[in-house]
Amino acid sequence: MNKNLWLLSLLLAPLLAAQMLHQFTFMAMVMHVVISTSLVLLLKAAEKYHGWMRSALKSLWIAFYFVFLFLLLFEVILFDFTGRGFTNEVYFHFELESIRIAFNEYPFHILVFAFLVVLYVFLLNLLLKNNAKQKHLTISFIALLLLVTMTMNSSMARFSYGFINYIWENPVELDRQLINQYVSLGVLSNASITTRKQLKAEIQPDTRNLILLYLESFNEGLLNLEQYPGLTPHLNRLNQTYRKLDHLSSSYVTIEGIISSQCGTMLPMTAGNNTFLNSGQLMSNMPCLGDVLKKAGYTQYYLGGAAMEFAGKGRFFEEHGYDHIWGSEYWYANGFKKPAGVWGLSDAQLFENALSTIKQAAENPPYNVTLLTLGTHLPGYSYEGCNPYLDSDEPFINAIHCTDQLVGQFVDELEASQLLDDAVLMIVADHGVFPTPKMKELFSDVVDDRRLIGITNYKQDLSHTRLSSYDLAPTLLDMLNIKHNARFLFGQSLLNKVDYSQKFVTRYLDWQDSKLVNNNLGECTENLELTWPLNSCYKYRLLGLTSQLLEFYSVKEPPEALSCKVNLLFNNELQDDGKNKWALWLNQDNHFDHFYQSGRLLNSHHINSGVFVFVLNDELAIEKHMFYKHDVKSEIHVQAMIENTQTPLLVIKTQAKKDPSNPDADKISVQITFYKNNNLVWTKNTLAHVLTGVDLCQ
Repeated sequence: MNKNLWLLSLLLAPLLAAQMLHQFTFMAMVMHVVISTSLVLLLKAAEKYHGWMRSALKSLWIAFYFVFLFLLLFEVILFDFTGRGFTNEVYFHFELESIRIAFNEYPFHILVFAFLVVLYVFLLNLLLKNNAKQKHLTISFIALLLLVTMTMNSSMARFSYGFINYIWENPVELDRQLINQYVSLGVLSNASITTRKQLKAEIQPDTRNLILLYLESFNEGLLNLEQYPGLTPHLNRLNQTYRKLDHLSSSYVTIEGIISSQCGTMLPMTAGNNTFLNSGQLMSNMPCLGDVLKKAGYTQYYLGGAAMEFAGKGRFFEEHGYDHIWGSEYWYANGFKKPAGVWGLSDAQLFENALSTIKQAAENPPYNVTLLTLGTHLPGYSYEGCNPYLDSDEPFINAIHCTDQLVGQFVDELEASQLLDDAVLMIVADHGVFPTPKMKELFSDVVDDRRLIGITNYKQDLSHTRLSSYDLAPTLLDMLNIKHNARFLFGQSLLNKVDYSQKFVTRYLDWQDSKLVNNNLGECTENLELTWPLNSCYKYRLLGLTSQLLEFYSVKEPPEALSCKVNLLFNNELQDDGKNKWALWLNQDNHFDHFYQSGRLLNSHHINSGVFVFVLNDELAIEKHMFYKHDVKSEIHVQAMIENTQTPLLVIKTQAKKDPSNPDADKISVQITFYKNNNLVWTKNTLAHVLTGVDLCQ
């Protein structure tokens, strides 16, 4: 076999192998053969050049190949993991925490891929060395044309098209007449909603506490699987003992399910919404469940096993009234160990901590304890203390069985401690199981039935039990018997429905009775004739209006401009509640509350050491606040940022050490450094916590 055939085989084999992991078709095989052949011809053509031109062209085509292969494998994994390809959810979750989770969950696969890339680069260069050069420009042009043509129907193209659609703003004007039409049809609940500034809420003599339990990926149909008898005996018992709700899903991923149920709205997965979410500003002027409860005087806790910075959960809860937000960062910092083979804190530990938190919170009601499990996240996790399901060794089946046991034990302990006597317990799912081939193999049609688990101990009569996820917040507020004026965009309370004409929607499909139906192709007419289910045009406009309304109620603070002369003060201030709180003053503004760590607002009561970075623009307006701990990794990160940032950086390092003359106090050293165009302009040090007249314009 000559070098050309070896080269073709080397390029083609991984593409065909990756395609076979998902769905092997004749057209896919032809596409990969043509792409591999075109790359062979283009690589040979590059050999006729000399010097940097040859290296650049070879590097370009080799890089193209590995990007193409990576996106092909990425799409295959997405189909296997979620049952879908490059949807908006994928781009919405592009963040550092996603990369960390990928390395944590699949370190071997990533290392193998990296090794194969290095090996393939070596082999490709070896085969190209002293190979016959492609001299015909016409053949090279045809090869390039075929490469472009075939790529237009590939994973690379689908990734690009999806990303463009994700970042593209919906070109829909805020049409109040159309909003009123959606209200009249029963899709939207209110044409205008209560802002947080307008919000009023107060408790009543019989106001109750709230225990809100989100189960990860849990369809209602999982409770009655004939092929898995005895899989969920505890949840089935609760379904009989308590009240079962007809819970229609309005979400497809966790952060969407949380925001939908907390804020009474859909969450269009757009780049703009993700920007607001990660900045902590998404719907910051829109009332959510936590805002109303905060206004009514509730102490609120969120407990989850995953990292709070993942998908912006920490910033969302921080922005919307939760006082204590505990994710994996909190648990690990407080001595909990990550169990082997699982992601985040185990559900067994989560329920144990939730129970102790509720007992503590019950001493000073009213309270809201919200928790989110992880066990039924793909591929499924079981924990120590759970009995295995004897009729199957599938990880996800055993994860369901384990979750059922843990929930049953949790509720039994709540009842035994009489903690449910004055509390509303609501058990719901954040979303349904992903429609992956494995899930369809295990559960068949249940995967496509997006009705979710919904169980509550609320005992008063309900004339109607059907609700969407976005109806949860207004329903809970009425169940808790809180007097309030909050109006939600989509959500309606089960206890306050005048009629039952409400229509239920999701981002992809609409609910017709208890089944999801497609939006048929159609146009938007001048007289705004809306019918149900919505046609594709009116569904698109609904998503656009929703996204714009969410942005309208998201407060984006204008950048604060610093003057040339800056006064710095870093001190510990006594608050009205008798507690000390650290403050970082630049001129007249305290910036400590602008810094986040691991998705949570920096704890100004305890943190007094670290690196505070102000990213400025050329007009000295503050564009970002960034905080780093004092450790080697953070020092490397800060140094890399300094070397790669052209705009001005103001870096303030504070270091606390024990004061020998006063063992109860810390001695603080402060270093302030100013960088511009990657260069150090000046640095100043002080032990007095104060620097005056610092010049940013020299």
